[in-house]
Amino acid sequence: MKNSHSFLAVALVATIAFSSCNGSKEYDNAPPLITRASTSATTPEEIYVMPEIENEYKPVTEVVTERPIEDPETIRSGTWFCYDPVESSYLFFDHVTNIGAEVRVNSGLIEALSCTPAEDRRKLEFHSNRYNSDVVVNYIDQTHAELVIPARDGAEQTVKKLTYLSERDVSKFVFYTDEELGEMAVEYYNDHTTRKNKNLKAQCVTTEDAMVQINVHIITGTGEMKIYETYTVDRAEAAGTDAAGNAIDLK
Repeated sequence: MKNSHSFLAVALVATIAFSSCNGSKEYDNAPPLITRASTSATTPEEIYVMPEIENEYKPVTEVVTERPIEDPETIRSGTWFCYDPVESSYLFFDHVTNIGAEVRVNSGLIEALSCTPAEDRRKLEFHSNRYNSDVVVNYIDQTHAELVIPARDGAEQTVKKLTYLSERDVSKFVFYTDEELGEMAVEYYNDHTTRKNKNLKAQCVTTEDAMVQINVHIITGTGEMKIYETYTVDRAEAAGTDAAGNAIDLK
């Protein structure tokens, strides 16, 4: 369980590639992922032998397309955190390919996005099945933006705050879900205390600064929550502090 977050980047890439090629919003028929475990060892008969050549070998120079340097006064490519009291998410934008993704932090649910940036890149639009409409992102400053969901069914428009986290793209960003963090927190607590309890549970709450507060607790016979410990950790690293401010690492 502690290593399961490392497969998220592969899953994200497969989701986006399949969505952009197939044009479908349903991912049930996506091709299986190619992992190290799915490849077989090369048999002796399959070993390729380089033939002898008289001329001197000249390696082919790889052509690398450099990513253009982006003006910091824009909605930059990379990882953004979108806070929502019900379920926050990570948003990934790429101004080179104009594609991206949304990953819900509680469940790890992934959805590919198609982005349309304005010419000055201080505004972009994307479509998401989650919101069922085109969403506008407006630049505020170098690390902040606002996500505006249009009004529908008579309700007012919704504005959510976005925080820039990293230049890492969708293929390199990984994190732990609530379920993973909860299991890790309970295990960590029992490994570091004399008050071990096999009935402990964990409640994860995502805060506005992209951290996760984990309450390790039990439910008493009266239905009340008795908290044994509270950890505050970074969702990508599973590291942070306990209630006393001591450094911890749940991994």
